[in-house]
Amino acid sequence: MLGNCRGFGTALLLALTHVMSVSFASEPASSSEVTPVKAPIIKAAEWAEQLEPDFASVQCSSGDYHTRVRRLAFCVAPIDEPAVVPLDDATFRYRVLVEKGLDTATNDFAKAVGSIFRSKTGWMQAGLSFVQVTKGEDFTVFLAQPRSVDRLCRPLTTEGTLSCAISGKAVINAKRWFEGAETWNGNDIPGYRNYLVNHEVGHLLGLGHTGCPEEGAPAPVMLPQTRYLKGCTASGLISERDLQMIARVMPLLRRRLRTARPGRLLSKPMFSRKRRWYRKRRGRRRYARRRRRR
Repeated sequence: MLGNCRGFGTALLLALTHVMSVSFASEPASSSEVTPVKAPIIKAAEWAEQLEPDFASVQCSSGDYHTRVRRLAFCVAPIDEPAVVPLDDATFRYRVLVEKGLDTATNDFAKAVGSIFRSKTGWMQAGLSFVQVTKGEDFTVFLAQPRSVDRLCRPLTTEGTLSCAISGKAVINAKRWFEGAETWNGNDIPGYRNYLVNHEVGHLLGLGHTGCPEEGAPAPVMLPQTRYLKGCTASGLISERDLQMIARVMPLLRRRLRTARPGRLLSKPMFSRKRRWYRKRRGRRRYARRRRRR
């Protein structure tokens, strides 16, 4: 009797196992088991954000090679034109990096930046010249997606809409580069790009913001035209006020160009409140020591 019960139990268990296997096999695979489809690389004109690419699979379509900054993959733009200016105490070396996903714009962006630097309406008016390099640069010009700009500009706040200049980096927001700004009414994209590059590089050279000189006048480049115009008209050309501002820092710029190592020239701000505060405190301490000696 006991043997019959065991045999019946074994048969019942086998039948249940068969039914469960059939039922599970008939169920569709879960969504987690579906092989994800890799997002296509966006084109230059379609600057919309995408997931951060896998650095190991980066293949720059136009640049010489790739590099990484703050865990973001960038393509190094090839040199647009050979250097035709002497490397003296008024020449800056710059490198161009374009974020992976916008790499189809690498050559166009490098050419645009080079033409802005070589323009007689740019910082050349102040006696400055710029030479593109792939290493040993004094500063770097980035083209990055809005989310990446926020990361590169920390601790500055760009909110996905602004560009910035910090620690030897002129970070250009792709949203602004391709679409312009509301203050420019979306018109004259080349003119806005002139302003954008000259403005951020002006910050690296030690210049701060300025105001509108008078109602209806062309806005200085160092006026933050992406946010407001304060009664001026939009302009991407270097103004007389900009030249006056750069003239005040030229002695320090020339001294740094003669003594600084490549890559260290503009890695720190030319002027800052904190540094001025330290200088004042150091001066007060020296004065106090002299008084005590007397």
